[in-house]
Amino acid sequence: MVLLVNAVAVLTVVSLRKPEEPEVQKFHLGLETTMGKQQTESLLDLLKEIRSCQHCESYLEFGPRPVLEASGNSQILIVGQAPGRRVHESGVAWDDPSGDRLREWMGLSRNLFYKDQLVAIVPMGFCYPSKGKSGDLPPRAECAELWHD
Repeated sequence: MVLLVNAVAVLTVVSLRKPEEPEVQKFHLGLETTMGKQQTESLLDLLKEIRSCQHCESYLEFGPRPVLEASGNSQILIVGQAPGRRVHESGVAWDDPSGDRLREWMGLSRNLFYKDQLVAIVPMGFCYPSKGKSGDLPPRAECAELWHD
């Protein structure tokens, strides 16, 4: 599932269960989309802290490399599960075939998609959790406990 918030504060839920026909639902949220200077500085400090996180280092086969992008004025918020191996290697969120498909669904060029003033990318787990028996492991629970309210 992908959650998107646009400038008029409409939450769009895109179900990824049927990639050929994504199910889209929209809900009005009534959110304020601009942040004051103090809030922006707090967000920048938070992003810096998350990007330097080493909390799960001993559990991550490929080491920590938190991947996220955001600004206080982002108009769209994308919340995914966790970066995959390709994203871990590149350090660029959604830098894989699923990202190509998502950008196509959204009608955004790669250039627009990576403008943090337009799109914020904040996964539930910021680091690649490694491979499991049938695909990537789920995001580590520590991320939610440490970083998501």
